[in-house]
Amino acid sequence: MEKGSVLLILSSLYLVQILSGGGSGGGGSAGPATVTISRTLDGNGAVLDVYTSAPVFIPNTCTITQVVLDADQVGSLNVIVEKATYTTGTPTYTTISSGLALSSARSLKDSTLTGWSTGISPNSLVRFSITATATFITKAGLTLVMSCS
Repeated sequence: MEKGSVLLILSSLYLVQILSGGGSGGGGSAGPATVTISRTLDGNGAVLDVYTSAPVFIPNTCTITQVVLDADQVGSLNVIVEKATYTTGTPTYTTISSGLALSSARSLKDSTLTGWSTGISPNSLVRFSITATATFITKAGLTLVMSCS
């Protein structure tokens, strides 16, 4: 993928966007790409309840560099990010986030990621879980920004 090119993969579950890629243009090796994975958490008009999203497959080595959580209105919401190694059986997920919490807020953006395990190994699954019933919030978007090679 050439530097500055954009690739969008859109499904009913996730939006995956490659924002930039390395690449030397002369046939050299490509550098890391900035990739976003976005998921809409939708209560269909009702307050968001405890929920675990379908996983997304990550084929390459990635490092999470930023997370953005944006709700439809001011309220409270608690979300964790989990990962597992891909398997044809039942994967075992581990929490990699320190927890994302909106408390009487509408959005948060974090690039410090204190308490996170930001490394994603090749052939991993990543999913998002709402850990407690939200207050007022009926829809939220969660985006992971990653550097992938």
